[in-house]
Amino acid sequence: MTPQTPLTPQTPLTPLPELTREGINALATYTWLETTAIGRIAVVLAAHPEGGDGARSFARALRLAEPADRMPYVGDRISVDGAHARLRLDDCAYLVELAVGPQWAAFVAGGGPVALVAGLDPLPRCAPPDTVASYLRGARLRLGTTAVAREDV
Repeated sequence: MTPQTPLTPQTPLTPLPELTREGINALATYTWLETTAIGRIAVVLAAHPEGGDGARSFARALRLAEPADRMPYVGDRISVDGAHARLRLDDCAYLVELAVGPQWAAFVAGGGPVALVAGLDPLPRCAPPDTVASYLRGARLRLGTTAVAREDV
């Protein structure tokens, strides 16, 4: 019989700040359609220009996970109304407004899958595409998948 190691209390998690309207409005958000080996997917990338606790609070409010072979499904969180889209967060009174193109909106409204990517490192608002591509290759990311909320289908 092998002796068991006694259990020790875990270190409590440091509470993250609540998401505020100002914090959500400060997010740098990017949307695009991506063709992958398994088909098309709509992508939402969101990062805070300063990174830090605000970025981690955002990722936690979406229940996103560290990169792995499979991205977790985090529930139906997208609403689409014409060329406008919104992202719902857990325990937050505010929605994230997303700038989307007509093809992105039609794809998602038609039931297409959506990848959510939260960057934990700083990313400036209005970064050019090559900066965003470089960011995706080197930043700490949290990932998940979602779809249009059923009442919007």
